[in-house]
Order: sequence, then C-alpha cells, then structure tokens
Amino acid sequence: MPTYSTATARPALAVVRKAAGLAAAGAVGLYLAVKVVWVVAALVSGRGGGADWIALNVVTIGMAGIGVALGLALAMPWGARLSARLVVFVAWVGAGFLVPMIPFMAVRGFIDGGGETESVMPAWHEALLVLGFGGMALGLAVAVPLYLLERWPGSAARTAKRITPLWTVGGAIALAALWTYWAAGGEFGMTGNVALTAPDRLLLANSALWALIGAAATRLPALCFIASGSLFAWCSWKLLATVTAPGGFAPAELVPVAVVEYGLGAAVGAAMLAGLVRAYRLLL
Repeated sequence: MPTYSTATARPALAVVRKAAGLAAAGAVGLYLAVKVVWVVAALVSGRGGGADWIALNVVTIGMAGIGVALGLALAMPWGARLSARLVVFVAWVGAGFLVPMIPFMAVRGFIDGGGETESVMPAWHEALLVLGFGGMALGLAVAVPLYLLERWPGSAARTAKRITPLWTVGGAIALAALWTYWAAGGEFGMTGNVALTAPDRLLLANSALWALIGAAATRLPALCFIASGSLFAWCSWKLLATVTAPGGFAPAELVPVAVVEYGLGAAVGAAMLAGLVRAYRLLL
C-alpha cells in the first residue's frame, strides 16, 4: 500500500499539508461544538425542533466527527497507514461537500443584502458555524490534493485522454443546464410552492458551475476529484432528504424530478471517481 513519509515528501509541502489538515480539524471542531450545544440544550429544555430536528443534528454531529478525524488523518503520519480506499472515499465526500461551497460563501454576503430574514440563532452561534464550515472547506482544499500527491507521487505525471466515461460528461452537462435554468428563474419541474431566494439561486448556479468543472476537468485530477465528490455528496444527501422527508421536508422540485435529478447526480459523481481512480491509479 503506498504511503508517504517525511523522508520522501517534499518538506515544504508536508508542512503545508499538516497545517491545512490541522486547521481543517480545528475548524470543524467549532461546528461540532455548536451542534452538540444545540442538541444538548434541546434535550435538557425539551424545546427545539422536535425528534426529526434532533435526529438530523445528531447525523450532522457524526459527520462533523468524521470531518475532525479526516483533518487529522490528512495531517498526521498515521494517516498514511490507513486504508487507501477509506481515506480516498472520506476525503472525496468531505471535499465534495465543503470545497465547492467556498465561492458560494465568498459572494453570498453581497447578494443577500444583509439577510432576507432575521437570523433565528445567536450571532456567535452563526459566526462559529460559518467559521467552522468555511475553515474546514479551505483546509480540505489545500490538504486533500497534497495528501494525494504525497501518497501517490507518480499520479501527477500520468495523463489520460479522458478520465471519466463519456456518459458522465453528458450527465454533468445536463444537470448544469437544469440548475442554470432554475437559477435564472425557470419554473418548469418546480412545485411552485417554494419561493427561491437569492441565496437559493446562487447555490443552484454554484452547483451548475461545479458540474461543468467535473465535465471539463479531464486532465485536472484535483478538480475532477472535488467536482465529482460534490455531485455525489450533495445529490446523495438531497436524495435521502427527498425520499425520507425528515420533519416534513419537501424539495422545491417535483418529487419525481428531484429523485431523477439527484439520482443522476450521485451516479455521475461515483462514475467520475471510478474513472479517476483507474486513470491515475490512486489506490494502487
């Protein structure tokens, strides 16, 4: 199993990777702390969003805990001794969830106009959530590519005519077109019961951007890794929410449209990763 070490890794890159991984772990620790406070307060006071709300936050607490472990694994030498498949999958999903949110978070404040609705949480809670989410995203954006480069040093020199199957390119472009249409104000396929806010439309546009990046990044493995992870992670999460409807959740799209949309996105993302692994032999 390929591993890196301080003896074989370029010292400067190893230092950057370690710092970024530790920063990511620390940042998501802030997010984790806020979520734990929410759940404990709800259980003790008996007030909160109900059982579904608590269950959802318990799930996100577990995800945040995995995020802390991922940041540490990317930073510390013992991370190179973990199963390659485990690290690649967790890093892929984590980076897919968070890194594509960086451009969204960078411009949201400008289009939000200071907030369309008053926040229902204390300002310090919101600040910690934003800091934790954004810090984890930035940390992973730096640490994950360096980890992959150090663990599989020959992969950067490999090229492929096309990393991913052709159908995944078409699927990603189709999803990008759909999300762009909705971001621009299109209503076909929508229920009409949910009014999309400016941040909602920005998020759709951001999703379209990363779908296009995944379709186009045939010789840029780091971008393909993140874009495919974004498709898989977010579409799988939204598909699960659509099917289970926690707390009466209903998607803005018609349910059949949402199921096909998110199912396609998850499948495209998974197939892109499979092609990336084959082309660059990341697990060999």
